[in-house]
Amino acid sequence: MNESGFSKWLCGHLKDTGLFAQRLEVTTGAGVPDIAVLSVRGTLWCELKWNTKHIRPEQYVWGYKAANAGVTVNYIVGYPDKVELYTIKDAVKMTKSFKLTDLLLTVPRTKAEVSQLLTNLK
Repeated sequence: MNESGFSKWLCGHLKDTGLFAQRLEVTTGAGVPDIAVLSVRGTLWCELKWNTKHIRPEQYVWGYKAANAGVTVNYIVGYPDKVELYTIKDAVKMTKSFKLTDLLLTVPRTKAEVSQLLTNLK
């Protein structure tokens, strides 16, 4: 699996729970999160990663500016056996990226457990 496959898998589960998820294919702005999820809680911004906790500098800047505006970007990292949820808080600057360190939740990568992850999105 790769990030594209993980995105399809996750968006399918979002749809099954009644949420509307739109993958954003943005060419006009660097760092915009991968998907916007529309729910009764408002618009939830999600950046997806597959098998890495590293984000590009422009993704960090977008998340940082969003946080300063009072908006949370959810960083969802998929692995073959689990899914992790992070925020931008305390991301560590590396040579060419930022490493996510503020782990909020880890769940097994099963349909039943992903529902728990979705209830923790902000």
